[in-house]
Amino acid sequence: MKHFYYFLSAVVLLIVSVSAMPFVKANNNIPDKHLEVVLRTIGHQLLLHSKDSTSRVLPVTTINDNIYQISFESSFAFMPDTLMQLVHRQLSKTDMPKAYTVSVNDCYNNKTIFAYEINNINGDLTPCGRREQEIGCYLIQIEFQAEKPFNYTWLLTAFAPIAFAGFYL
Repeated sequence: MKHFYYFLSAVVLLIVSVSAMPFVKANNNIPDKHLEVVLRTIGHQLLLHSKDSTSRVLPVTTINDNIYQISFESSFAFMPDTLMQLVHRQLSKTDMPKAYTVSVNDCYNNKTIFAYEINNINGDLTPCGRREQEIGCYLIQIEFQAEKPFNYTWLLTAFAPIAFAGFYL
């Protein structure tokens, strides 16, 4: 009878542990304020490269959990290569996913003026890198590739038979 109680408690503990795993969240998410500072730094550096040290970087807009938008007070010109270097340098200071897409859109009609993608799986796409963009009103949108959550169901299917065999012996 004593073995039955050990077995029953082990099964209950196993069920509770596996059931709780999806609710345990790893603490590797960057605080929103840190990411906002990094994105504003990208905007600030881009304005400095266009020889603008007086106009403001407007507040960063969060479109959703993975998409952020940087807007500016004044029009400016930019070199795509410079933008790519600035974004890479600043985002390397964060724990955000290393795969992302950057789009530069026209403020007035929201058409994409320049875009590139950094992606370790499919390869980087960086078209038109050396073509200087003329002075205009631009929005920079950075979209991070969503990370797939860890699937804990396989853990239950693998661990349950081992636990049963161990408690039986």
